[in-house]
Amino acid sequence: MSETVDIVVPRENVNDESATLISWSVADGDRVERGQRVAQIETSKAVMDLEAPAAGILRHAIHAGEEVPVGAAIGQVVSETVDSAPPSASIAPAQPSLAAARASTDQTRISAKAKELIRELGLDEASFNGRGLVRSRDIQAAIEPASTKPGPTPAPARSVGAAGVPTRIEPLSRAKRTEANHLRSSFESTLASIVTVPCPTRGFREAAAGNAAAIIPFETARLLRKHPGFNAFHDGGSINYYEEVNIGFAVDLGGKLKVPVIRNADQKGITAIADEMRDMTVACLENTLPVQSLAGGTFTLTDLSGEGVTLFHPLINRGQSAILGVCADVLPPGKGWGFFNLVLAYDHQLSEGRTAARFLKALVSRIEYHESSVLRHAEAAPVEMPRCARCKRSYSELTANGNLLLQAVKADGAVQLLCNLCIGWWS
Repeated sequence: MSETVDIVVPRENVNDESATLISWSVADGDRVERGQRVAQIETSKAVMDLEAPAAGILRHAIHAGEEVPVGAAIGQVVSETVDSAPPSASIAPAQPSLAAARASTDQTRISAKAKELIRELGLDEASFNGRGLVRSRDIQAAIEPASTKPGPTPAPARSVGAAGVPTRIEPLSRAKRTEANHLRSSFESTLASIVTVPCPTRGFREAAAGNAAAIIPFETARLLRKHPGFNAFHDGGSINYYEEVNIGFAVDLGGKLKVPVIRNADQKGITAIADEMRDMTVACLENTLPVQSLAGGTFTLTDLSGEGVTLFHPLINRGQSAILGVCADVLPPGKGWGFFNLVLAYDHQLSEGRTAARFLKALVSRIEYHESSVLRHAEAAPVEMPRCARCKRSYSELTANGNLLLQAVKADGAVQLLCNLCIGWWS
């Protein structure tokens, strides 16, 4: 007997509705072992391997480059079970059952592109029941026989480029196509608005040193508890509030963006957040960050200050209602103070400009407190006292005992600070 086990796309990221098959690692019809890598897929956040759920014969259900809904099957493994029949009797009937196994599924699954095509053509989804996985090419194949006479010649596609200028065409990378689909779906489900508030600064980033990057997510996470409308998402006329505050922060990997997530950021201290951000950034650069660390974000922070960007419009991620953009310092020439912009893009279906402005003003106030505290501490730090180059006695120690710290110049022009106790020994 044989049993068919689906190879499904796991829901590693709650914000993803589909994934793209990059490649098969094992050919259709080859035997696989349980746990063996059989394919690679790409979500909006990462590339991941899919393993065989059982040992048996692999059957492909889709081709590389196709998109499949999360939770749907990309193929099946036909596992063979041993019974009491002789070997010759159990092996012979298995061959024809493999091709029945490939076509049969427990339920009909329609890919996202196929559903879109069905809506455009005004077809009934129920007419495709019993066909297993239905793809866009299956829809096209189903309607082609009905076209008995040629239609009008379609008009040539309108070029969007500059007329008469030669071009070089290169396909977008798979990662960029996936990102575009991800952001497009977010754009369709949100009513984006934007508010910008300047944050005064006297060199905050330099003064705060290693923890500067963590102060903003630290305070943002706590404010999100007071402004839950920015830690939510809109769906079907309802607002869905997240029970956790999980801050994602964008990391640019040279054309490909990853967004590691700090889970329960509102319950962590600044140092813990700083350490976590540093470790995850290094893991991103080394491509060792587990996919679980990219899932579950409820709010996103993107910082372009390192690129010198003073103002930009961040795009809201799917499954979220807001994103915070941090800009570079604007420092007037000759001044020791300036400002940097904080930009909040939010879903106007769930909030409004006044609330967004209050959120940013509260964040500015908290950042100013940290900056004042850090600068005050730096100003109060003890100043290094000058010392004798020979005996290392400090200026205060020498003068307290009636001695002097003098500047001695040698014949070759070398200069050192020496006390009067040691100056007789210096030659």
